[in-house]
Amino acid sequence: MTIRWDKRFAEKYHSVELTEKKYILGPSIRRILRASKGKKLIDLGCGSGHYCRIFAKMNKKVTGIDKNLEQLNIAIEKEDKQKLGIKYIKSDITNIKIKSDTFDIALLNFVLIEQPSTKIVKKIFKECYRLLRRNGTLVIGGMHPHNINIKNKNRHFTLKNKNASYFDNAAIGTSIALLTNGKKLVFKGDHHYTLEFLVNSLIVTGFNIQLINELTWKEKFPIDIVIVAKKR
Repeated sequence: MTIRWDKRFAEKYHSVELTEKKYILGPSIRRILRASKGKKLIDLGCGSGHYCRIFAKMNKKVTGIDKNLEQLNIAIEKEDKQKLGIKYIKSDITNIKIKSDTFDIALLNFVLIEQPSTKIVKKIFKECYRLLRRNGTLVIGGMHPHNINIKNKNRHFTLKNKNASYFDNAAIGTSIALLTNGKKLVFKGDHHYTLEFLVNSLIVTGFNIQLINELTWKEKFPIDIVIVAKKR
């Protein structure tokens, strides 16, 4: 069962604070973007605009893309209240009506985990490549591929099929995210991809891998991962 991103859940997800955003992925992504000289940024799968607003305050010119209108409405409402110059577009991220070679930076944060097939993931990488200028930077944030079927205090992923393994790309399962208040948020219908598949797909698309950052918080194994790649 996939999460239904209706208005009620979109508002709930926007209002809660995930440990992943505050302590794990968030600080790493902010550090990478703060060091980047690129100005034009596209956030693919921007949701309610959490990172868009952070980047806009770093003097980036930000465009946010999402196909979920309920989440975009929250982002647009925030922009109306605090004008940061962010442009939001409702679109499927595999086919965005923006001309090629437009952006310096593209972000995919917790987007790939929602994709049901390797074919779609590869399409997303190709779209990122098209949208980026030469030497543009792609930043991918998400759950570490190794973080499956391991009980831990933070975000983790459990494969639905007990016979499935780490090596089964697009294997379906449930991810559980820890909130800063100690409660948990359950996402059914997420998908697992190996690190090998992700890295090799980026290389085949035309990216050079610049950085892989394995992230943890109060655990002795990686919880999340950030991959940074440059367009050749």
